[in-house]
Amino acid sequence: NYSNNEIKQLYEDIDGDINFVFYVESIAKTLNISIEQLYAEHKSKNLNFKNFVLQKLTSLVPDKYKKTLQILALINIGLTEEFLINYGLITREQLGYFIEKLIISKEYGLLFLKPEIKLYVNSLIPHFDRIKLHKFLIDFYNAELPQKPAKRVLPISRTTMRTQITYHTAFLPEEMPKNKQDINASLLTYMSGNTDWKLNRSLAKKTRPHRERRQPEPQKEETV
Repeated sequence: NYSNNEIKQLYEDIDGDINFVFYVESIAKTLNISIEQLYAEHKSKNLNFKNFVLQKLTSLVPDKYKKTLQILALINIGLTEEFLINYGLITREQLGYFIEKLIISKEYGLLFLKPEIKLYVNSLIPHFDRIKLHKFLIDFYNAELPQKPAKRVLPISRTTMRTQITYHTAFLPEEMPKNKQDINASLLTYMSGNTDWKLNRSLAKKTRPHRERRQPEPQKEETV
């Protein structure tokens, strides 16, 4: 139970986003701490409260589950339990953990990472791992393409699969790095050639505040 002041403060810090109320409760329950203790820890962090909550929530995920989180963060369609379990990405026990901690939602038989968690996890994936995961998803869709609908792991059309292959291919460098030592060249290739990155960079420039150049004051004519 929270006091009225705690509820008011929490509501302001999460911008009224009800999901974060559940995240805070999940963290407090998992760690057996109060919201006051959570706020005390937040004061030592150079983060806004919502990012602090996301950091705390994902940091509690066991390491063996984190690859699954990364795949869910990169994929932009819902996944079935069958896909995650058959590909060794998760067990039913682990899936229960994600749902209990409110990290994954289940809608119409498909599993989704919560949008704000998806964005946060996506931002943390190392570039080398990101490349491998995009390649994994491309290989998966290519393997699914010739399968008849009844035998597909995911209930999606070939058109959707081809769209997804094109989407994930856009994130691959022209030459796949063999190891992490090649990552710098790979990252430069990605940044110079990826349409999404160019677009985001261009938008960032366009939205940057424009500062008007200060015009010199006209000089007064000297009187003789």
